[in-house]
Amino acid sequence: MEFDGSSQRVFVPDGPLFQLTQSFTIEAFIFTRPLLNGEFGGNVLFRGDDRISLDPYRLTLDAPGNVVKFQVMDASGQFASISATIPFNEWLHVAGVLDDSSGSMKLYVDGSLVNSTTTTIRPFALLDPTQNPGLGIGGLQSSNSQEYFNGFIDELRLSNAALLPSEMLIPEPSSLALMLLGFVLLLHRGSRRGGLALKLKPCPYPRSVQNAGCRVKKQILISSSKSSNKLLAVADLDSDTWVGEVKRIRGKKLPLTDAGVHALRDEYTCTIEPSRAIPVETLKLECPLSDLVNQAYGLTPAEIDPLWKIAPPRMPIPPPAT
Repeated sequence: MEFDGSSQRVFVPDGPLFQLTQSFTIEAFIFTRPLLNGEFGGNVLFRGDDRISLDPYRLTLDAPGNVVKFQVMDASGQFASISATIPFNEWLHVAGVLDDSSGSMKLYVDGSLVNSTTTTIRPFALLDPTQNPGLGIGGLQSSNSQEYFNGFIDELRLSNAALLPSEMLIPEPSSLALMLLGFVLLLHRGSRRGGLALKLKPCPYPRSVQNAGCRVKKQILISSSKSSNKLLAVADLDSDTWVGEVKRIRGKKLPLTDAGVHALRDEYTCTIEPSRAIPVETLKLECPLSDLVNQAYGLTPAEIDPLWKIAPPRMPIPPPAT
């Protein structure tokens, strides 16, 4: 989404889901340009109301527009912030992370730690319902103030956990990885809560790609504090590595039974193996669809080329050959 730096913003009404007072992460891909009209800041994501200096959290760009800052504030107006300089006119992934257990605040750019501190300050929950409370994307939550962001924001995400870089949006997603995202999220959620009964559903693919092992009805208990980068690129795994990674995550305290191993191998045969071809097939459809959209809008190659120069990093199709 493009923001013009002078009047454009997105308002999201406040609610309990945004009342984050412990661990959380704000992340987004941004393409920033110099701030306009003497602005001293441009918000990527801001939570607050119209009261001055009572803003629980924000990820913002300080003047001149290329200083990314992550800030948290308590109900007394005490705050902690960390910042780093980034280049203009370049797509970057930025993330601010607060870990409640350690008090660690971290700022990442493209997955690399660029600044950190330790704080006892935690964002407060309740905003004033009479003072236009809410979230602002590309600006403040209210038109009564400004702080407009100038540039592009893509894939903004707010998480109620202190994410590791491996859990952020940085990796390039494959079609298969997106299809299995639900499984991976359940896996991570189960590992954090200490246990999860995951029922593998019947194979969703046409009968032509099903076999006797598709209809898995067994439950697999997953419990561990370990995360898995390999499962985020599950299309790259063979059957043995798939099973081995699940075993590693479960650990010695929860070994897989023979039935559990069999169920995992059946799920691999049903879901992962036939899906290796799906990204290729999807790309064959997405490219002509993109061409049809460009034709419908009457865009010429000279007009399309600048769009690709500012396209977000995680586009589903490659740019046209030059």
